[in-house]
Amino acid sequence: MNLLFPTLLAIVLVDVFALSGFPAYGSLAGLSGAELDQVILSLDYQAPKNPPGPPNDTSAKLVNNAAHPWRPLRKNDIRGPCPGLNTLASHGVRL
Repeated sequence: MNLLFPTLLAIVLVDVFALSGFPAYGSLAGLSGAELDQVILSLDYQAPKNPPGPPNDTSAKLVNNAAHPWRPLRKNDIRGPCPGLNTLASHGVRL
């Protein structure tokens, strides 16, 4: 059986559905190109400030919480690959 026709048909159908999902690009403000050009010229551009650098203290933060103190791993406790969930479980938080 010749698979060329079904393959081409599938490619055409995928292209049609993919292209129909993206409408033509238009102005988000509903303005014409000339109107947008006027607005853009009137804007006062200000360069953003540099983001802050990395923090100086990158050590672990210890938080004492009397309602959820740290408990060592018990016999039937289960831990997974997520350190956040493991921390919550080690402090007795039930999800």
